[in-house]
Amino acid sequence: YDIKALKTDGTTGFVKVYTTFFYWKGKPAILIFATDITEQRRIEKELVENEQKYRLLAENSIDGIALYEEKKMVYASPAYLEMFPEMKRLKTYDKYIETYVYEDDVKNVKQFFEKLGGKKFSEGSMRYRVVKEKDVIRWMEDRLKLVEENGVQKLQVLAIDVTDRVENEFSL
Repeated sequence: YDIKALKTDGTTGFVKVYTTFFYWKGKPAILIFATDITEQRRIEKELVENEQKYRLLAENSIDGIALYEEKKMVYASPAYLEMFPEMKRLKTYDKYIETYVYEDDVKNVKQFFEKLGGKKFSEGSMRYRVVKEKDVIRWMEDRLKLVEENGVQKLQVLAIDVTDRVENEFSL
C-alpha cells in the first residue's frame, strides 16, 4: 500500500510499503519494505495532466485528427468524424477512397497512399475532393505523417476542409 510520509529532510513524499508476516527465532514478526515513490507519483501526475491537455486539444480542434494502424482507424477526433461521418462505419481509408473521393481524384489519392506505404516518404500533404450528400463537393487537404509507436507503424492524419480557400483561389 502507498502512504504519505515525512522524509528525513522535513519534506513529505510517498512510500510504497510491503509487509510480510513470519516467525523469527520462534516468535511472530513483521518484515517491512518501504520504497520512496515520490518521483514516480510526480511523473504519473504530470503524464495524466499532459494527456488531458492533448486530449482537450484533439477533441476540440476544428481540424480533423485521426490515427490509422494498418489502414484501420484507431482514433478519430470529433471534427474528423464530422468531416468524414462515413468513417464510423467504414473504418479503413481504402474503402473511403473508393466510395467518397471525387472520381477524378481517386487515382492521385491512391498513388499518394502507395508512396507513403512504400516508405518513399514519411510525411506529406495532398489536396483532393470528396463527395458529400446530394453531390455536394468539398475540398480537403490532408497532412499525413508516418509515426512509430512501440515498433508499430501508424499513420497520423490532420484533415482540413479547405473548400472556402480553394473557391477563393478560383475566383481570383
